Amino acid sequence: MQNKEVKEEEIYNLFQHIIRDSIPVSITPWITQGIITICIAIFFLQFSWPDLYNLIFLIGALNPASWIYIYTIYQLLTYMWLHADINHLIINMAFLWCFGDNVEEAIDHKEFLVLYLVSGIIAGAAHSLYMLFFYPLYADIACVGSSGAIAGVMAAYLLTVSPNEVILFDKYKVNSHYLIAIWFLTQIYYMIVEGFSYVSYIGHIAGFLAGLGVTFYYAKIKRS
Repeated sequence: MQNKEVKEEEIYNLFQHIIRDSIPVSITPWITQGIITICIAIFFLQFSWPDLYNLIFLIGALNPASWIYIYTIYQLLTYMWLHADINHLIINMAFLWCFGDNVEEAIDHKEFLVLYLVSGIIAGAAHSLYMLFFYPLYADIACVGSSGAIAGVMAAYLLTVSPNEVILFDKYKVNSHYLIAIWFLTQIYYMIVEGFSYVSYIGHIAGFLAGLGVTFYYAKIKRS
């Protein structure tokens, strides 16, 4: 048990060295921690055996071309738990750890889980439709990653957490709201300039907009 706690502390310390904000939380962000734990566990599981890696990606990755078979719709939920390589995993989880705990405190645990899942599903749907309509020849390329869902968390952070200082790689200090706004604008820019890309910029944009919508919805309920 102690070794497990040490390893978890080392992982979260790594995330902190990549990106961290300056607002501590007073809760245990167990949904954020749970998502990170599941993503890491699945990653190491899929890389533990080559055939298992292929099977998990075949079943769980989002493949827009397979939408002709309605039963593959479940991939909108499964793709966001898979990652292509260790750098993909670490960067995504570091951003989730930075922004997720504060958002989870601001909107509560259950609402945070809904925000994350809805943002990820809408991001995946937008990516699939975009590929099918504009790049059908590449529609069979699998899409994985939690960045669309995390984009929704970043949008919620923008709306619910006061502007503060975000530190990147223990060196660069940026206003949190400026960082998120610039990140969002760059996604629009690269989507327009690059067109087809192995990075799903349209998924990031759609996930972000979904996060704004879910957060506004919860804020409206609380005001009623």
